[in-house]
Amino acid sequence: MSGNGLTATHTDMAGRWTPENKSSTIPRAFYAGGRYSYGDVDLGVQNSSFLRMAVLSVYYDFPASWMKAARLKNARIYFTGNNLLTVTSYKGYDPEGGDSYPASKMYVLGLRFSF
Repeated sequence: MSGNGLTATHTDMAGRWTPENKSSTIPRAFYAGGRYSYGDVDLGVQNSSFLRMAVLSVYYDFPASWMKAARLKNARIYFTGNNLLTVTSYKGYDPEGGDSYPASKMYVLGLRFSF
């Protein structure tokens, strides 16, 4: 939730201090040093607790009777996913890694055969 005015920020920053809005309790957008930006006051502190489904793998081995009919030793279909779900009240991109980039998700669907 950058308060420097150079990058995208959360909607909570929409009412920040400006010369026209002097009664705001949200600090001004400020870059290049100085104090009292959003990260320097307690408004920038938030609960970053979270629950994440970091890795999920599911597979199914086809029955041996099917493999014999298909002239295979075995066959498996599988799915693996990373960072599939994050439950949090954190307002930034990622409660674990900070706000630079959101945590990437990965999906893999595959089929493995043995002859």
